[in-house]
Amino acid sequence: MLELALLVVFALSSGTAQQVTVPDSLRALQPDSLRAIRSKSRFIPFIGNLERVADSTSSLHSTQFIQSDAMSAADLLWRAPGVFIRELGQPGQPSQLNVEGLDVRATALLLDGRPLRDPITGSYNLFDLPIEFLDEIEIENSSASLFAAPSSAAGTMNFVSHQYDNVRPMTKLRFVQGPFEHLLTDGIFAQNISRGMNAMFGVQRLVTDGRFPNSKYDSWGFRAKLRYNITDRMNVWVSDFYNKSTTGLNGGIDPVNSPTLFDELTAVVRDSSTAQTFSKHDFTFGLVGKLLPDSTSLSRALAYYSIVDREYSTGATQHTHPTFTDIQSSSVRGAKFEQQIDLSPLDIDVGAEYEQRVIQKGFFLKSFTETYSSAKGRAIVRPFDWLTAEGSARFENLRNDDALSSSMRLQTDVTDWFSVWGGFSQSFRYPTIQELYWADSTIVRVGLPGKETHSLTELGFRIKTGPLSVSLQGFKRKIDNAIVMRQVGVLNDTSSLMITPIPQVDIQGVAVGLSIQFWHLALAGNLTYTDYRQSENSIQPFPRFASYSELSYRDTFGDSVVDLKVAVRLKAISHHNGLQFIPLQLSYAQQNLTLTPGFASLDFYAVARIGDAHVMLVWENPFNVNTMMVPYYPMLGRNVKLGVNWVFTD
Repeated sequence: MLELALLVVFALSSGTAQQVTVPDSLRALQPDSLRAIRSKSRFIPFIGNLERVADSTSSLHSTQFIQSDAMSAADLLWRAPGVFIRELGQPGQPSQLNVEGLDVRATALLLDGRPLRDPITGSYNLFDLPIEFLDEIEIENSSASLFAAPSSAAGTMNFVSHQYDNVRPMTKLRFVQGPFEHLLTDGIFAQNISRGMNAMFGVQRLVTDGRFPNSKYDSWGFRAKLRYNITDRMNVWVSDFYNKSTTGLNGGIDPVNSPTLFDELTAVVRDSSTAQTFSKHDFTFGLVGKLLPDSTSLSRALAYYSIVDREYSTGATQHTHPTFTDIQSSSVRGAKFEQQIDLSPLDIDVGAEYEQRVIQKGFFLKSFTETYSSAKGRAIVRPFDWLTAEGSARFENLRNDDALSSSMRLQTDVTDWFSVWGGFSQSFRYPTIQELYWADSTIVRVGLPGKETHSLTELGFRIKTGPLSVSLQGFKRKIDNAIVMRQVGVLNDTSSLMITPIPQVDIQGVAVGLSIQFWHLALAGNLTYTDYRQSENSIQPFPRFASYSELSYRDTFGDSVVDLKVAVRLKAISHHNGLQFIPLQLSYAQQNLTLTPGFASLDFYAVARIGDAHVMLVWENPFNVNTMMVPYYPMLGRNVKLGVNWVFTD
């Protein structure tokens, strides 16, 4: 009633300006009434981030990739310098992530700080991560990445989920249709259900009949999150993330019996009877708080549990059961704690991690349990406004084997728009469970794999001024006791996979990123050069040159009713020997029987925002260029995709 009376007085006073005392009294009362109506926000931002600053202008932020045609996390990661995605040409097929010459086994993948990789193979299918779930992707591939996560010699990628804080209900729907019955359907609902508490639920369905026989893909994904802002200094959250998919694994195209590799009507696949059903259930509890008197010092705690099941079968026909089935079951449980201490100009981060991995069953694996533990620390000092020095260390133990990793990094901000940095690190990668224990007659081990030693030296600079951003990073890596997988013989039922340690692998290269805006035009792209040598012998498992670029035009029409973006995209890689995909082990092995030719392909797409809807039209590979990254898995030819992304706020 008091607020109502004040509003009435304010309305009356607005028409009686001659009275001097009334405006004075209103100026005294009005702020009080407004403070009573407002509720103080208790939401701590960046609770899923590794760092405390988000760049909404980055191409890896949701405000930007909603304006793109990206359908999976792999489509987004192509935009990052130094990143190369080895694709199999069909949605849902297990692609391989590579960063500066290292594959996913040496790249930490996190979701809001919790690990995502498969405990057996160390791999992860990027199609299992809906981009509608993501707010941004943090990439740390400098010498400091070892603090964020173990086995991160190539870097750390943290996929940060949306942190909704909306009083009004929000519903978001996305639908995309592509060639060969490729359908993506995604729905999200989020709303604050009480003061300080937000609930979110999402579901995604991704299906395709596949371009070639036995490449069907059918997946369901469910995600839910409940976050409670206890106070403005304490947030807790729980999330449940579940995916289940069925994939046909045809082994690629048979080049001997196929008239052409790129004609889906006449091409013959190597295997028409192999399939896998894969499911992964991730449960996470997180806490972020300001437990110290300093409001800038954050405390983070995570507890997580994952269940992974894979059923691999082969030999099935329309009328008979599979001749062979392997059912794998594993689980991971762990906890992480990190404490930031702000003693400006010195920042200190300390933390500890514990993880238990359990193999319940598997045809090629015995049942066993192993534990990983680590303690870590990082110090960042800024003696001057233009100079930052950083050092980090991680002590870890796995399988009764200790390792101490360390890194140093120095950055100088020459001007407000020009900075230079350099760093050095030495870190370790323990062998995966598959590399050590997978017992299969088709796997040959030369010696017992031990942990890899990674030494990295890097030097780079960044220019960021107004509409221009340029970055260049040179890197030189040395890997001692590198664990290499090689294909022995032609890929068939009698082929073998050799796991062998290489005394030394040397990788060096340069990764360049560029973005510039002029008028309504924007140009963004990257170029990566990688030279890979094993025991001083030059081989090419990776393309020497890989590039991704996009030129776009964006403007509003109809009195700002329509916000239109039209873009042309270029993806190009040079020729290389590449790797052969082994479906049984979900692994990639070096081969030298086939030279994978280089290619350059164009795509055109347009995204129009009309009200709360984003309408997308894509014309992929309009010149029908024959492309391939893995022998023999042809990429898609000319096709069209159409989609809509709609947000409802009531």
